[in-house]
Amino acid sequence: MLKKLFGHSFIYGLAPQVSKVAGLFALPIITQDLTEFDFGMWGLIIAYVGGLDALASMGLNVVLSNSFVKMKHQYKWVWRQIYGFLLLWAIPYSFLLGLVLWFVLPDSVVEYRWTIVLLVALPKILFGPTSTLGRYMYQLDLKPSPVAIRMAISGLLTVALNVFTISYLKMGFMGWLWSMFIVALLINLSYLFPVNLVHKITPIFNFKWRTIRQAIKVGVPTIPHTYASYLLNTSDRIVMDQMNVTIGNLGIYSLSARFGSYFSALSTAINRAISPMMLKNYANDEEWKARDMIFAFQIIMLVSTFLYSIW
Repeated sequence: MLKKLFGHSFIYGLAPQVSKVAGLFALPIITQDLTEFDFGMWGLIIAYVGGLDALASMGLNVVLSNSFVKMKHQYKWVWRQIYGFLLLWAIPYSFLLGLVLWFVLPDSVVEYRWTIVLLVALPKILFGPTSTLGRYMYQLDLKPSPVAIRMAISGLLTVALNVFTISYLKMGFMGWLWSMFIVALLINLSYLFPVNLVHKITPIFNFKWRTIRQAIKVGVPTIPHTYASYLLNTSDRIVMDQMNVTIGNLGIYSLSARFGSYFSALSTAINRAISPMMLKNYANDEEWKARDMIFAFQIIMLVSTFLYSIW
């Protein structure tokens, strides 16, 4: 089990690092075409989008995991109803997201407001949770490779688009937004075929409200847990914005904070690998195996962060 944990963690952890390494090589190229204002605007947009991101799924991801384990032969029925509900919920959620961005963006980017709102909201309106269902489908079935391959390709494509839009087209922080928009569309499209056609997980819009209400009762209380990482890693940009820190100073801070994202990627990789294994252990009444993996996870993170801090 631990061998599989390390193997899957390596796959999940390696994929994001491919783009990060490429991004490090691309950084000297794009930085000369960016200002402190560009870094500040990008950090500000990501902070506010991340602040509302957990509401996009209403915490129903945990219901997807539970139903997959407890209803092995009927989970698709639950997934299809959640799929339909989240596609409909994506419309008011995107409106709320656009409204927040409209009012928090400074007057200096007023000519870009509509473009920013549309680039952020359109992928969510068009595809909703399609990519989320696809990731969970492979992750819970202990098949990390399809997810890792998509992560690696999307990361490299993002870096290439950043270089093209920022250094060639001279679009500044808007280059990041256009790159994010294009990659989000392509990733959702890549999951559309396996989710909708291969595994027959199509949305049920005439869902049973009783099922959705029960799912929301389970999912919504987990939203504060979802915000733990956001509060630690991203919320400080919003605090700085509300304290009237200049966009330029916020940009300098955002650039330096990028280097702290490596351990976040490592933690996410291990979590993705360990979660389906633990759910399987609990279903088989093998809590001791889950306990061993938790201890291994904690040791890895404590030792690696300690050594990195000393370095």
